[in-house]
Amino acid sequence: MKRVSIRFLILFCSLFLITASPVGAETASYTVQPGDTLWDIASRFFHDPWLWPNLWKNNPHITNPHLVFPGCRLRLSIEKEAPKQEFEPSVPPLSISRIETRPAEPPGKPPAETFTYLGMNTLGFISKEKLEERGTIQALPMFKELLSQGDVVYLTNDRELLQQGSTWTICRAPDVVYHPLTRERIGYYYLPLGKLEIIKAGNPATGQIISSHQAISVDDQIMSSEEMPIQIPLKCPSGPIAATIIKSEPLAEKIAQDHIVYLDKGKKDGLKAGVCLEVFKTKEVAGTQQILSLGNILVLQTQEETSAALVIRSKEPFSIGEKVRTENP
Repeated sequence: MKRVSIRFLILFCSLFLITASPVGAETASYTVQPGDTLWDIASRFFHDPWLWPNLWKNNPHITNPHLVFPGCRLRLSIEKEAPKQEFEPSVPPLSISRIETRPAEPPGKPPAETFTYLGMNTLGFISKEKLEERGTIQALPMFKELLSQGDVVYLTNDRELLQQGSTWTICRAPDVVYHPLTRERIGYYYLPLGKLEIIKAGNPATGQIISSHQAISVDDQIMSSEEMPIQIPLKCPSGPIAATIIKSEPLAEKIAQDHIVYLDKGKKDGLKAGVCLEVFKTKEVAGTQQILSLGNILVLQTQEETSAALVIRSKEPFSIGEKVRTENP
C-alpha cells in the first residue's frame, strides 16, 4: 500500500505534494522528554510521523500510546519500508488515523487519496433547530449513576417509536451554541455517547447499551442510529473558504492536535468533508499586519451551515474564535 506523509495532507489543498524520504534501518535508543509523543519521535528520527505504530510495536513496555512518560527509554528500531498499515493497536486512540490509496471507480481513473479516522461515530454535530426527541433515559439500574456497555436502561416511549430490536444512538441533551465573536445563536450541539438496542417495547421501553465511548446517565436522549464511513476522500476546495472556530471537543481553553473543532461554515458555503484548512491569526510586527499560521485542520463532516474538523497539526495552541481559511493568498 502506498505511503503518504502527513505533509501531503497538510498541503493537499494547495496542490503541493511533499513526499517523505525513505526510512532506513535505525538501531539506537532515546529517552522520552517532557511533551514528547510517539508521533513526534517518529517524525524526528525517521522523518515520517506515520511510522509511530511501528515504534510502539517495537517497544512493548509501552502499553498505552497516550501515556509515554518522561524518562522512558525507547528502542529506535524500525524496519526499512515497514508495512505501517498492517499493525493496528489493540485499543486505538481516536487520534489514530491514516491516509491510504485505494482503487477508484470506474477503473482507469487515478487512485483516490483517502483519510481514515476511526472516531467518525463519536463526532458531535450542530443542528440549527432543536431535533425532536425519540426517547429519553428516565431510569437506571439500581445502584448505578453512570452507565456503560451491557447496562439496561428504561426510556420514555410516548409515541411507541421504540420497537423491540431497533437500534438507536444515545446523545447528551443538547447545548445551545453561540458564535464566539457575534454572540449570534448558531444552533444546538449534539454529542453521541454510544448505541442502544430496545429489548422490550412499551412505555417505558427497556433498552440495553451495546456500545459506549462516554459515560451515559439519566436525561440523555436517543436518536436515529446511522453508521458513518471512516474513510474520507481528500478533496481540493471548490473555492476560497473563510470560517471561524465556534466550538471544540473536548471543550478546552487551548486547542491542539487531535482535538475536534466546529466551524461556522458548511455545505451551503461550499465546504466539503476531506478539505484541508489552515488555522491562522494576524499579528502586528514592526507596524504591519502579518499572518501567523497556527496549524491545519481536516474537515470530517459537514452540516448545512456548520462542520466538524480534526486538528491534524498545531504549531502552537489556539482558541475558539480563531480564523481558518483554505489557502494562503
